[in-house]
This record gives sequence, structure tokens and C-alpha cells, in this order.
Amino acid sequence: MPSKKIRKGMILAAGLGTRLRPVTLDQPKPLVPVLNIANLMYNVFLLKQAGVEEIVINLHHLGNKIKSFFETQDLGIRFSFTQEDILLGTGGGVKNAEKLLQGEPFILANCDFITDLDLKPIIEQHFKRKSLATMVLLDDPMMQSFYSPVGVDQDNHLCSLPSLEVRVPKRTGIFTGIHVLDPSVFEHLLSKPSGINQTLYPALMKQSPERIFGHFTDSFWFDTGDLYFLWLTSMQLLERLNEKKHQYTATLLETLGGYTETQPGVWLADKASIPKNCTLSAPVVIGKNCKIGKGASIGPFAVLGDESEVGEGARLKRYVALPKSKVSAHSNFEGGMLYEDRMLPTKKLS
Repeated sequence: MPSKKIRKGMILAAGLGTRLRPVTLDQPKPLVPVLNIANLMYNVFLLKQAGVEEIVINLHHLGNKIKSFFETQDLGIRFSFTQEDILLGTGGGVKNAEKLLQGEPFILANCDFITDLDLKPIIEQHFKRKSLATMVLLDDPMMQSFYSPVGVDQDNHLCSLPSLEVRVPKRTGIFTGIHVLDPSVFEHLLSKPSGINQTLYPALMKQSPERIFGHFTDSFWFDTGDLYFLWLTSMQLLERLNEKKHQYTATLLETLGGYTETQPGVWLADKASIPKNCTLSAPVVIGKNCKIGKGASIGPFAVLGDESEVGEGARLKRYVALPKSKVSAHSNFEGGMLYEDRMLPTKKLS
């Protein structure tokens, strides 16, 4: 009888991050910060909370920076890496890690989302159903306007993908970027550039339709894969810092970032220094080694990245200043994002 504990996981981190340019020109997408914490760390925390002890991370664009980042982390998790000289996609990338993952079930996750999902009940259901693959789905009508739907039948068997439908679905949702997979899935993956949704799932939907499932969650789930969603997700996470019944975001700031809530809704990094004559309005997150001019007003709903500078009398509201950004004196920024000295677009393109 297989254990209901899953020890291994993989995070897909080899993408070019083109939708986050110019930020990703010199920073790999998995390390782009959300509330001043590398996005990849949210995914590592997710897997660790589920009991995962070993995580494989695939690398391509600026991969050495990701390896160097984890050399400074002490998370109680064993990390290993696979290098892709050419991008292998979500299917080929997993196949390339077969030697590190084979022999037992594993969790597969993308690197560009944030969720408070509890994976343990999903893992339990995966074993109970003797599933070969469980795809975690989100039933959110607003979010479905941005993504192609995935569907299940009345027994939650996966039956519909954007590129393939074997039965008319009874319920649809969006794919969260999380799978629970049996090691037998490697039989269906290709050792060449390919997508897991174009290789594994179509094969299982045809050959083993009774052993492939969609599992719906009502947890919060936020995309961070483009500039608009990076900003929007930051705003939504800041909002949750004000919800005292919802401590997940606060826990992440404390656990992953070493932040302290110095007053309600005001979170400061360990080495943050705030002048007495500036105003911080909750919710706000201030990173390490920031320089803030006199009379500056930051917040509500603002993130100031590590080593950023805010000039005298400047105002930031509903704003994200990424690390090492420079906010000019007496400027008034609202509803946007700054990267170093460049304003970034934060409106969703059609």
C-alpha cells in the first residue's frame, strides 16, 4: 500500500520570462520578488507545507543565479537542479528530470503563481482514487476570462483540455499550475521540447480515462506571470495583510522574508530604517536598506523593494517599486509599478 506522503517535487523554472521584461533581462523570472520575496520561495513553501523533502528545479535562462540563490537558503529541503541548454518545455523538462524523480509519486508546480492551497487533502485523494495524474483546478468565473478552460465529468475525471475534448465537461475551471503525478507518467513524456498538456494528458485521457482527475480548489490563487498580474497580485496580497482572519500572507513575510509588523499593516524588513518625518499608511511593505526622504508618503497599498530610494516629498499609493528603484523627489505615483528608473505597464493588454 503506497504511503500518503509525497517526498519529492519539481518546480518548473526554466522559462525566459518574456512577459515580465524588462525585469527579466537580468533577473530570472522565478527570482522576481512579490512583496519583496522571490516568487520561487512561495512555491517552495507550498511544497514544504505539503511534506515535500526534495525539490528538483529545472534551469535555463540565468540559471546560475537561481542556483546561487539557493546556496544561501536554509530551508530543510534538499535541492537538485537540471540544466536545459535548449528549452524543453513542461513535458520535456520533466522527462529530463526522470532520474531524480522516478520510482515514487511527485508534485509538479509552475513557478509563477501564489496560493494558500493545502495540498495534503489533494494528495490523499490522489492515492485514494489510485490516480495516475491529478490536475489542480480553480473555479473562478472572473479568472476564467483570462485563461482557457479545463473540464471534468460528473466523477471529476479530466475530460476536456483547450486542445482536446473526449467528453462534454460537467464543470470547468482554470489550471493552477499544480499536478500530483504517478511515476508511470514518464512513459508518456518525450525527451525533446514538448508540453505536458500536449503529451501526457491527451495520452491518459485516451488510455486511462478512469485514472486521471481534476481536483477543484476554492483557495486564493494569483498569477504572477506578466507585469499586470505581478502588480495585481501584490495589491491582493497587501489587502490580505489587513484581514486579521487571513494570516497566510503575514506568515510568509515573517517566515520567508524576516519581516516584522511594527504597527498594524506596516511591515518592515530587519534592516529597514524609516525617518520620523515620513508617513507610512497600511498596508505597506518596506524592504531592506531603503533610503526615504523627508516628507515622503508611502501607502496605502505600497511595496518598496530592497535598496530603493524615495525622494523628498514623494507619494506612492497602490504602487510597487521593485528592488533598487529610484522615486524622484515630489513625484506622485499611484496605481503602477517602477523598475529601477522605468515605469512599467500595469494595464492588462487585450
